[in-house]
Amino acid sequence: MNGDSEKFNFPIMLAGEPLYAVDLRYEPYLFYVQRPLFYFSGLEDLPATSRFFLIQSKDLPKLQADVRWNSLQPRLLAHTNLFRGNDTMLFNVTANQLDQ
Repeated sequence: MNGDSEKFNFPIMLAGEPLYAVDLRYEPYLFYVQRPLFYFSGLEDLPATSRFFLIQSKDLPKLQADVRWNSLQPRLLAHTNLFRGNDTMLFNVTANQLDQ
């Protein structure tokens, strides 16, 4: 298991909690992610209740400009190393969750 995959299997993510990948290219570390993983082509496709999602770093301006997600104030949890010209960022959103 490489260091990037370990970043995305930390205890803050409850077992079975889905991870959403937005417009990602081939990322070998995702093979090791031990939770449901769903792929979407854009931020607009993410379910409103998404708690954890990955984007390419080059898409950060899109996230920051997106009214829906910007209002929910996603928090950066991890950033992968550059691999074949790509790197990814893991975000957590808690503002869209009902008190449980």
